Amino acid sequence: MRNISILFTCLILLCSFSSCRKNNAYDLKSNVNVSNDVILSVSSFTTIFNLLIKARLDPSLALNGYTRIDGANITYDSVKREYDFGFGITLSPDSVQRTGKIKVVVTGDLLQKGSYAKVSFQNYYEDYGKVDGIDSLANEGVNAFSQMVFSLTGSQDTINKVYGGGFIRYKMDCKYNAPASSLVFGGDILFLLRGSISGISSKGYNFSASIRDTLQDAFSCPWIKAGIIDVHLPDAQVTDGYIDFVSTNVCSDMIWYYFEGCAFKVIKNKLFLKN
Repeated sequence: MRNISILFTCLILLCSFSSCRKNNAYDLKSNVNVSNDVILSVSSFTTIFNLLIKARLDPSLALNGYTRIDGANITYDSVKREYDFGFGITLSPDSVQRTGKIKVVVTGDLLQKGSYAKVSFQNYYEDYGKVDGIDSLANEGVNAFSQMVFSLTGSQDTINKVYGGGFIRYKMDCKYNAPASSLVFGGDILFLLRGSISGISSKGYNFSASIRDTLQDAFSCPWIKAGIIDVHLPDAQVTDGYIDFVSTNVCSDMIWYYFEGCAFKVIKNKLFLKN
């Protein structure tokens, strides 16, 4: 299942602390660009993962072969074991305009150990660019904590960003854990996401990122609810920082980037990360 100005109109509100102002000799353009691209990459594959699990749990899809979830028109061919997610003009719950199609072919039952899904994007766009790649999802079974474990990998996936040009190239390796008993239709499932992502950003910066504090991905919220991602840019002036998803008891679209004493406040449901 990505030279940028530090100022973003209605997108990133700078809350630079005094320590940031004192360190204004640092060039943080590459850091912000990479952080934006990490967020876009995470957003694209968490969205598809959630839709796939929701589709598997939807009884109307199993019965009729068609349903509509979160703005996606979904069909399922039980013979081919193929899910098709079609997107039109309706905004998704996270305010992203998605168009095109995503095909998912499943071997076995997605909720059973050993099942495997192959995800391919077919002329698929999110409102900031075209997503390409072939991702895979595997069910690794139930762990010692009674959590069902899904492993998601993507190799050299890309996003061709319409706004500002450039490609996001990335490789990811992530695991989703959720209590096996919670995987029922209509439940507010909370997935715990750990893993790493690395690649080249849309402005050509090498980066690697790893999830330090587990990301919380809930069905009831279109954005990640909590967690921290550490970001490393080996060639940047400031090589290390982190992305902090605001941890609250409510659904929040707020994210913070921290680099060398500078804090960048990101509001995701405005114009999104198109830089």
